Amino acid sequence: MKKISATYLIPLLALLGGATGVLASLLLHFSETVQWGVFGAFVAGSSSAGAYWFFKKETDFDTSTSVDYFSSKGILMLHVNAVFLFNALHNIAAQAQVDADIAGQTAEQLADYIRTVKEIGAKKYTSLAEEIKCADLYLKIEKARFSSNLEIIRDIAPDCLEVKIPSLLLQPIVENAVRHGVELSSRPSQVILSARSTGDNIVIEITDTGKGIDTEKSDMLLEKGPSLSIIRQRLYDYYRKHANMKIDALVPSGTRVQITLPKKHLSSNISNGMNNEDNSA
Repeated sequence: MKKISATYLIPLLALLGGATGVLASLLLHFSETVQWGVFGAFVAGSSSAGAYWFFKKETDFDTSTSVDYFSSKGILMLHVNAVFLFNALHNIAAQAQVDADIAGQTAEQLADYIRTVKEIGAKKYTSLAEEIKCADLYLKIEKARFSSNLEIIRDIAPDCLEVKIPSLLLQPIVENAVRHGVELSSRPSQVILSARSTGDNIVIEITDTGKGIDTEKSDMLLEKGPSLSIIRQRLYDYYRKHANMKIDALVPSGTRVQITLPKKHLSSNISNGMNNEDNSA
């Protein structure tokens, strides 16, 4: 198992310092001056460089390390947010030079998102409703960046909202839909969040109509993708064979990630069933 060295603290502090600087500047109305433009660009640029360096270092971690280690140390949460955060800071700095009120709204949304991720990440399980709330906050910030090039669609069955799922299970998938789908597409794209009941299970889908992936790469992404491989391992750790995850390339373009898992939150019957399967193997 690799350990976090002291050198990781430098870019991490730059990242957090950049975020604090931008938010503080907005609160102090620095955006009404020419100096704000210079200051905002400097802060966002510095924090972006720090975030990128930290993100590159973080992805060198051995993915065979236990999921509990990633969750308890907050590594997974940082992995989810690093690139997104410095993009958001760049966008806030650009907005502040045009409209301080809009920049302030985006900064508040970013603060709400970070707070929500922190709260959800502190728990082992959360409700699907909380996961969707987290995804909505993220997508609102990205909507400010992509404007009409991003359309958000939700189709969540009400009876799925209180189902318990592993915390921050969906967020990396939603982020991938934007980063690798919408952002790389040459035309306006949709991100669709859906959930439905099927017997004793629920089926959750995150779909984007962006650039898409090659069909032959889908299995490779599940096995070796830095986000999807961790999610797949988490599903196995929590549900064993009772959960399933697959990724499909869509026609003419786009990607759909589908997760099927039990409605019941690992009741004693389900847990015993998993143990019996393991013992009989």
